[in-house]
Amino acid sequence: MIWIATTIAFAMDIIIPDLNRVPHFVVYIGKLIGILERLARKISNDDKGLIILGIILWILVVGSSWLITFFALKFLKLYFIYGYYIFFTILLFQCLCTRTLAREKTRICNAMEKSIDDGRKALSMIVGRDTSRLSKREIIKATIETLAENTSDGIVAPLFYFAIGGLPLCVAYKAVNTLDSMIGYKDDRFLYLGRASARLDDLFNFIPARLTAIFMIIATIMVKVFYIIVGKEGMVYRLSGKRGVYIIQRDATKHLSPNSGYPESAVAGALGIRLGGNAYYFGKLYEKAALGDEIEAIEEKHLYLTQKIMIVSSIIAMIFTMSICILRTLLT
Repeated sequence: MIWIATTIAFAMDIIIPDLNRVPHFVVYIGKLIGILERLARKISNDDKGLIILGIILWILVVGSSWLITFFALKFLKLYFIYGYYIFFTILLFQCLCTRTLAREKTRICNAMEKSIDDGRKALSMIVGRDTSRLSKREIIKATIETLAENTSDGIVAPLFYFAIGGLPLCVAYKAVNTLDSMIGYKDDRFLYLGRASARLDDLFNFIPARLTAIFMIIATIMVKVFYIIVGKEGMVYRLSGKRGVYIIQRDATKHLSPNSGYPESAVAGALGIRLGGNAYYFGKLYEKAALGDEIEAIEEKHLYLTQKIMIVSSIIAMIFTMSICILRTLLT
């Protein structure tokens, strides 16, 4: 029965975006982080004190996320078995975001059709950078980078931790990622309090980011073969898994993040485009290395292909996850 619930959750992630009427557990994790952040700042404003409090905050948020999920599943399994499967399915579905990312891509494209300003505003809702100066091509590039990075953070990483530690560890990872998103910045406000969250997020994403790059190369080959079979070679004649591998090896470590460079380099190489480059965050210019070679100028077609690579990568990751779960079951 648990395999059916898992399969349903995976299918829901591919087919439908987040269920807006169902409370999302990440919202409550975010509220807990906000409460603990305010409490930490009342306790200490000293740099060393904030670093220590940041570690304690991380332990409390991630630990409580794991414990609540673990004991909720135990309780439901003992006293309300159907509720257990419903809770399991919805929670696993909420840990993933394949369809949600695809919807965001569509929303940005639709906004750009109205005006560049609308496209900038739509993009600003999912990225931390300053979008007010971006051209249409830069909006597309930033969206491609976001899809690539979030394929790792939002899909492959939760599946990886689900595979090795079940749903409680998967939810705990989402807490790790939410902590980084909320307080893992290197600005004046979060430099010390968010240091542990940023460093530990890098650690937790180390393996998933590299797995994502591998899955994206496989997905690139599959997408290209599909379009050749259906007679649309012109759509993907530049698409290359081999070049993706080369760009990963050459450029992945140039990224400021120890992990984001892997999925972004995979996409840049596969599509024959150049990603990265300098960007403004909170009014400050950050120098970022370029990833990939500009074999083609970035256009909307590349955003569409990135979405296809993301979806196929998600399916590959789900098959990989199920394989690990089956193997664990056979060995225990």
